[in-house]
Amino acid sequence: MITIIVFHWEDLAYLRGTIRQLKRYAHPDIPQQIIIADQSKRQKTVDAVFAEFTMPGIRVVHLPQYGSGYSVDHIFRHKMVTTKYTCTIDVDAFPIHRNWLKVPIALIEYGFTWVGVHAQIEHHYGYNKGQFFDMCQHFRVGRSETYDQLAYFAGFCKNDSRHVLGYYDKEWKGWSDDGVVAHWWEDQYRSHDKFTFAVSHHLGTAPTQGLYGRYTDDLLWHFGYSWTGRMVQNIRANMGDDFINWMRRLRKEGLTDALIDEMLAKKVPLEAPIPRLLWTKKQICTPSDELNKLVDNIKNS
Repeated sequence: MITIIVFHWEDLAYLRGTIRQLKRYAHPDIPQQIIIADQSKRQKTVDAVFAEFTMPGIRVVHLPQYGSGYSVDHIFRHKMVTTKYTCTIDVDAFPIHRNWLKVPIALIEYGFTWVGVHAQIEHHYGYNKGQFFDMCQHFRVGRSETYDQLAYFAGFCKNDSRHVLGYYDKEWKGWSDDGVVAHWWEDQYRSHDKFTFAVSHHLGTAPTQGLYGRYTDDLLWHFGYSWTGRMVQNIRANMGDDFINWMRRLRKEGLTDALIDEMLAKKVPLEAPIPRLLWTKKQICTPSDELNKLVDNIKNS
C-alpha cells in the first residue's frame, strides 16, 4: 500500500487534473491513499479544496505556506502515513502510465532506497559540503520508514523554514531548497542507493524558467511550475506565451484525455536527454543493460 502526497498551492485546475490521473492510473495491486498537502493562502481556495476532495481515500491537510518540504516533515511528524511506501508528487505532475508506481516499488524491492527523478541541482550548493545526490520533490518514491527517518533527523523543509520545525543543525550552511538538506544528510550518514528515470522530451522552454512539460520515461508528465515559484508571478516574462496558452486551456477544458494526447503528441526531444542514472556507493553511474531490461519489462507487464 502507498501514500501519495500531493503538494498544492492556489491552483484547483492542476489539482483536479492530477487527482483525476491518480484515480485513473490506480493499480489494482497497489492500494493507494492520497494526502493533499494544501498550502493555499486564499480562504476561498482552501474551502474549495476541502469541499471538493474530502472523500474516502483522500485526506486534505491545510498547512502554512512554508513549501513542499515542510509538508513532508509535518505529515511524518504527525504520523499521518501508515503505508509501507510513500510517493511525493507536485500538483502539476501526473501519471501517464498504468505502471507508474509499480516500477518504482519493484526497484525499491530490488534494493534501491529511492526511485524518482534526479533534481540536478547539487552543483548550485558547491562541492565543499560533500558529494550528494538530490531527488526531486515532484516525483519521488521510497519506503515510508525512510521518509520518516529523514524527516526526523534532517528535514525536507527549505532553509528559511527550518526553524519552524526546530531544525537548528550547524552542519548545513546557507540556502537550501525543499528536500536538499534531507538528501544531503542522507548521503553523508547513510549508504542508500537511488535510481532516477530518464527525461527524454519536453513541451517547451520558458524564457527564464527552463524546460516545461517534461516527459519522464513514459511514466509521468511534469507540466511545470504551477504558481508556486516567486519568479513565476510575472508569468508572461518568465514562462512565455506558449506556456500561458497551455495553462489557459487546462483551466478551461480540464485535464482531458484529448488535451493530454495533444500535449504528448507535441513533445519534442531534448537536445541533451537526461538518462536513467544510479547513485550507488556514493557515485553516479548508468544502469546495466540487465537492469534497464528489468525496468522495461515491469513497465510493459
